[in-house]
Amino acid sequence: MGGWGPDEAVSNTLQVCDAVKGTWSKGPAVPEGHYGASGVALGGRLYVIGGCTNTDCTDSVYVFDPGTGTWSKTAPYPTTISWASCGAISGKVYCAGGTHDYVETGHGYVYSPASDSRQAIADMPTGLSAAVHAAADGRLLVSGGFKRVQENRVLTGEGYAYTPDTDTWSRLPDAPSPVYLGGGAPGTYRVGSSQPRLPTPVASAILLPGYDRTESDVSWLSETPHRLVLRPGRSATVTVTLDANGVSGPGVWTASLTFVHDTPYPVKALPVSLHVRS
Repeated sequence: MGGWGPDEAVSNTLQVCDAVKGTWSKGPAVPEGHYGASGVALGGRLYVIGGCTNTDCTDSVYVFDPGTGTWSKTAPYPTTISWASCGAISGKVYCAGGTHDYVETGHGYVYSPASDSRQAIADMPTGLSAAVHAAADGRLLVSGGFKRVQENRVLTGEGYAYTPDTDTWSRLPDAPSPVYLGGGAPGTYRVGSSQPRLPTPVASAILLPGYDRTESDVSWLSETPHRLVLRPGRSATVTVTLDANGVSGPGVWTASLTFVHDTPYPVKALPVSLHVRS
């Protein structure tokens, strides 16, 4: 979506990949063409946050609905922003960092689609812009990019993880090399990027293991309670409900119940299967 075209012309093109057919096609154009916008998928929709033209930057947020093939506008971002790190967690869109008025910022905000509103979250310990980012294990993960040191813009390999439940940031291991504009994916993977001088693309991919659980609710599985506090040495009961009315037909349907936690100990996902007969 958007970005730079030939001769640094700003594009409003939306490209759609069909993973089954292995093909690309053009979708409905973004209402405003920007580079440096952040994209987030949530609830079957694509949110496009901020970005810039060759003359100024914006606080606009657009959402694309593939079901209707249309774009609409949501509540604006609290400031003009570009190159922010955004991800979907527990039905909300979390964004942090980026560039505002040509300076790296550490401010962050959470957007609730239900109320079409944004609220401030804790600032990042260090504002990072054009960083690799992903949402996994119930956290927003941000690594690398540029930071501000006095009047200088400095490339860094440091990274941070934001936990919504506690509204806190924690330090991630530094990346082995400082880069920016890389692609991020749960795992957590950094794919491609650029080195200090444009255009010097990096074709490598690296992995920060341990952050690989993503959120994707299934219609036939629910659990109660959704959240609990477990004291040392104690146990709790979670009721899992399977509903055959939530599937499209007979067969074996599988999923996993994952547990987002704030302990230093690994907690395995719980496999769940639903057998539906005709």
